[in-house]
Amino acid sequence: MPAVSTLASSLLAFVLFAASYAQEATGEWSKASPTDADSEMLYTALENVSAYSPDVTTYLCVYKVNGQETQAAADTGTTNYKFGVTGCNAGKEFVG
Repeated sequence: MPAVSTLASSLLAFVLFAASYAQEATGEWSKASPTDADSEMLYTALENVSAYSPDVTTYLCVYKVNGQETQAAADTGTTNYKFGVTGCNAGKEFVG
C-alpha cells in the first residue's frame, strides 16, 4: 500500500494541474450587438495585411458587420471576437 505522503503528493499535483488548467480556460461565447468601436476594430485588423499569416490567400472586403460573438478569457482580461459580415473576396492588392 502506498505511503500517505505519496498519496498526498499525488493529490496535490493533481489539484495544482486542475487549477492551472482552469486559469487558462475561457468563458462561453455570447452574442452581442456590434458597436461602432467593434466594427472599427475589425476594419483596422482587416486593413493590416502585414499581420496576416503568410498562408492566407483569401482576403475580405466587408460591407457591413451584421453581428458578433464575444468570449472573455478567464484570467488575462482579453476578449476574443467572431464577426458575422456581409462582404466579398478581394485580392491582396485591394486590402489595406
